[in-house]
Amino acid sequence: MLNGNKRCFKVNGLSLLERDLIYAYLQGAMYRRCNQNPNDWFAAWDLVGDKNYYWQGTPLIVVYEHFRAANPNKSSRYAVKQAAKAIGHMLKRVIVDDKRTFDTDIKKRVRHYKWTGAEDNTKTPNWQRAAAKWYQDLRNMSGC
Repeated sequence: MLNGNKRCFKVNGLSLLERDLIYAYLQGAMYRRCNQNPNDWFAAWDLVGDKNYYWQGTPLIVVYEHFRAANPNKSSRYAVKQAAKAIGHMLKRVIVDDKRTFDTDIKKRVRHYKWTGAEDNTKTPNWQRAAAKWYQDLRNMSGC
């Protein structure tokens, strides 16, 4: 849940499975950050940028690959910038749908979030249910 601007932009060009896996990945990164630094503000950059920029092997790589394939005449730097914006939009969707409550602020043209400490345990977003089901189906298929 988000206190403040709840308007979210949709990221196109991803399958539902890719989108839901990215949401789950971002939620895990966000929860880790909040548990380690509950009183600090954070942005998408803090979770998946800077030293965490290496997306290979994570669900995030499909966002970069999407922009790279959609714009073959542009540089890879363009794809990186577009992917970063898309991940920022997706993080906001995760936060808006989350059971935890966050405040938001824009600093230097970048949206930041801070966990308020409150949460509503009755709320489960549809994407989270879908990701859990796909994970369970995958486990059942692999025999784990």
